[in-house]
Amino acid sequence: DQNNGNRLVSVTPAGVITTIGSGTGIQGRGMAYDNVNGILYATGPGFDVQSLYTVNTTTGTSTLIGSTGISSFFIGLAFDDATGSLYMTADPDN
Repeated sequence: DQNNGNRLVSVTPAGVITTIGSGTGIQGRGMAYDNVNGILYATGPGFDVQSLYTVNTTTGTSTLIGSTGISSFFIGLAFDDATGSLYMTADPDN
């Protein structure tokens, strides 16, 4: 939730929103979930060169993996459970 201190939230199909933790410290412009290992990936921290993070879905805290080397406002992540691959797409021209 970028309007509420970059807190991680869960949303049920009925639209019930639950805040998790006190803030990730990143905007999480791209997010993808690894169902096999239970890992949530996200990008951040904001508008500059993006880094890749894992986000703890219990506490809402983020852990830096490393820089993507890409500066983009528009980023998407996808995780392929079958191959164990994390994919990223970005628009460097914004």
